[in-house]
Amino acid sequence: MKNILILFVIIMGGNIYGQNDTPARKSHVDSIVSTMNLKSERDPAELAFAITDTFNTDSEKVRAIFYWITQNIAYDYAGFLSGKNMTYYGNDVGNYYYKRICHTIAIKKGICEDYALLFQFMCKTIKINCEKITGYVLTSKPPALFKYSLSDNTTNHAWNAVMINKKWYLIDVTWASGYVNQSKKRFVRKLNEFYYLTPPKDLIINHYPLEPKWQLLNAPYNMKSFIANARENWNNNAEKTIDTLKMQAQTDSSTVKLYTR
Repeated sequence: MKNILILFVIIMGGNIYGQNDTPARKSHVDSIVSTMNLKSERDPAELAFAITDTFNTDSEKVRAIFYWITQNIAYDYAGFLSGKNMTYYGNDVGNYYYKRICHTIAIKKGICEDYALLFQFMCKTIKINCEKITGYVLTSKPPALFKYSLSDNTTNHAWNAVMINKKWYLIDVTWASGYVNQSKKRFVRKLNEFYYLTPPKDLIINHYPLEPKWQLLNAPYNMKSFIANARENWNNNAEKTIDTLKMQAQTDSSTVKLYTR
């Protein structure tokens, strides 16, 4: 009887996060966040508290931050095309990042770097461990990816890893927010749940972090095997992959290059 009780507790404990992450639970969090009138709030820390104070668990708070960003920050396609503010020369990188975060909140748009910085800042503000990841993403058919060599250190995207219940999860807030309509040259907001807490084995299909540890895989890929995996996935799922790439084309080469003096 004692063993049965222990097993029951373990099973129930293991399901706590899963219950918080069910479609119904996510919908509940989203519905609360959607009623928040925070348009005038410009302070990123105060905004993080305002978004999450209603919720009790880390999983709910992460979802609330994620959903608020996807619904309130638009991809700055014009800024991406212009290439402005994508290179920084200076010593105070932390202050530079903070100014970018405040600017993103003020104008309600940014590139992938801004999405990832904002998500990281908000999570850390409420004491949830979060990292910004930079790396390579597949944004067009595979031949365009193969320009990257094993020695190439130029990255083209940023996303996040967040810790919930002592476990790391992967999130791409930019790609979850929507896509760019290439013919009309404008951002289309459309929530893509695939990029929320994406299983590592799925995200590695088109996301390759500069630091292998952020693949969150027991056997990380190197660039050569990542490209081989991307090619195989393309061949096996060509129609599905084409649709995905059309929607995500806005993020190519949109990370900020930092040069410290």
